[in-house]
Amino acid sequence: MRRLLALAFLFLPLGLSAADDPTYKALRAARPDGRTIAVEGFGYDSDVYHFTLTGTLHLLAPADGQNVAAVFLGSGRYELKPAIPAEQRQLALWANDEKLTVLSDDFDRAVFFSSDLLKAAEGKGGAPRSGSPDSQAGGVFETYMKKQRKDFSTNVHLRVVQDLLNMPAESAFMAYVDGKKYPPAMLVVDPLGALSGGGGEETMMYVSHDTKGGVWYSSHLRKEVEKGVARIPPPLADAEHYVIDANIKPNAEIEGTTTMTIVPSVALRVLPINLAPKARMSDVSFAPAGPEPVWTGAAFIQEDEKEDADAAIVFPAPVKAGEKLLVKVTYKGKDVNQILSLTVDEAMKFFVDKRAVVKRLSALRDVGLGYLRLGQSTDSLSGGEAQRLKLASFLAENAKGEAGRLFLFDEPTTGLHWTDVGQLIKTFRDLIERGNSVLVIEHNTQLIEAADWVIDLGPEGGDQGGEVVAVGTPEEIAADPRSITGKYLFARRAADAVA
Repeated sequence: MRRLLALAFLFLPLGLSAADDPTYKALRAARPDGRTIAVEGFGYDSDVYHFTLTGTLHLLAPADGQNVAAVFLGSGRYELKPAIPAEQRQLALWANDEKLTVLSDDFDRAVFFSSDLLKAAEGKGGAPRSGSPDSQAGGVFETYMKKQRKDFSTNVHLRVVQDLLNMPAESAFMAYVDGKKYPPAMLVVDPLGALSGGGGEETMMYVSHDTKGGVWYSSHLRKEVEKGVARIPPPLADAEHYVIDANIKPNAEIEGTTTMTIVPSVALRVLPINLAPKARMSDVSFAPAGPEPVWTGAAFIQEDEKEDADAAIVFPAPVKAGEKLLVKVTYKGKDVNQILSLTVDEAMKFFVDKRAVVKRLSALRDVGLGYLRLGQSTDSLSGGEAQRLKLASFLAENAKGEAGRLFLFDEPTTGLHWTDVGQLIKTFRDLIERGNSVLVIEHNTQLIEAADWVIDLGPEGGDQGGEVVAVGTPEEIAADPRSITGKYLFARRAADAVA
């Protein structure tokens, strides 16, 4: 039972419950306070995004003495110019516009989390003017908060408080835009990786929609892409060791304490942590690593487990880079082990805001394994499933991939629905576009038809086969009267032509 909890703690996303850090509490409670900045033709750039604003920025109450967020009302426009061709093609598919090169949309309301944008707006429109809170601006922000809690399930405020208290060289930019042409979206540029979820890519467009929702765009910073030196943001801290002391009761209730040995890579006060959303923290303390640790209490951030449940520890003062610490977290919860019963497809929705987890789950889905359960034993997999699992592992570890590899597969479509075969073909194409080669032994005509070159062995199976019957493109095989495979390819093409 302890082993299961260890897996849950290391694998699952953030999730905690109220906060006792004053800066976070002030930020979370902040609403438009009546101060405004009027702008006309104000242009602002953040990596692949360009904004043009004419209207009014309604500032939220400051946090830690700084203006970090505002509601915009007026006439606005954003443009997203993809940094790489592959993302441009993906964006064109999402937008249902094959000619798209720059995605743009107009809007009359938005929410910005960016101290840099507000400073630039103040330089353009002058110092904020005082006044009474605007009810429309307040309503726009409350609508956004519902999206943050229920749809995005990501605690943007936690990310903002990291910038406030950790004081990094570069801050995150986040905008919620309710466009007129496209669905509501979060536009993010985050030096730590989009919303600090990992995966290395710092720029993201996440769309909120029942059928079209998801990540429409994701890439490294344009300046990195143009230099050909895409940087993987390092973790804020390395966890060197875990000690988990937990009790799982028959009713699936968990009580436990986890002690982590961590080494921060930068000086910081706010440290996001990984814990299952249903595991509710009750106490956090830390101490310099040593044989007789002297523990000091720390604040923690924790919102509703069913909403934006991202979590973090807030140290009372900055901890130094390279300083080895012990961090002790006490928690209690129920039904954490239900995560293992989710399918990959279900888990994609559950972990939608956790980039590091979604990256690995996406690799499984891309090879047609979306139906597998997270806790399923590998002994139960078919040969085709096992091969695709190995491919998914490679894809997850090599997002941009090493070129010049040869991949061999023996009937990988076994058990796949035809729609999943199409996704597998796309994954093979991605491997080839990266400079690799794919060799497949296969009977599935859908996959054979998608091949660049076919070697047809036969004429029958077993002892009646083994001879090279035909060689060429799928079109040439379909036209060869000696090939049985060709007859099926010809029939498939004829059926497609009728359809």
